[in-house]
Amino acid sequence: MRRLLTVATTLVFMAGCGTFGGGGESGPQPAKTVEHVILYQLYAQGGSNFMITLNYTDSTGRQKHEESTAPSWAKQVTVRYPDVMLVAISGNAVATPMAPAPLGTGLPQVQCILTVDGEIVDQKASILPTCEATLTATARPIPKLSAN
Repeated sequence: MRRLLTVATTLVFMAGCGTFGGGGESGPQPAKTVEHVILYQLYAQGGSNFMITLNYTDSTGRQKHEESTAPSWAKQVTVRYPDVMLVAISGNAVATPMAPAPLGTGLPQVQCILTVDGEIVDQKASILPTCEATLTATARPIPKLSAN
């Protein structure tokens, strides 16, 4: 009886340590690394004397701020999943300091387009649009719905 109890205890201990069925592996497997090509685009529509101010996710996952005096802006970056899991771009049009907007003109709409691996995954137009997507270990990202 003592021997049976010792064998049963040893088997339970070994199973808890992962020596059965797991090939001796312990802990979670590392996430699969996948590169995604991100294309950010912004277009100001319906106004002159405006510049675009914007924020976007760079190749390391950090938010970057830029300004463009042109009515359109585009940038392509390559990110690595799972190091970067969410990409986003937002922007708005502001009056240029040297040429203020004429009185009575409203802010122009800005359109953002977010493309991941050649597929448009989010597209919005408003005064301050935000386009974003959650990346995965597959080539097809999951669009992130935003309120704009």
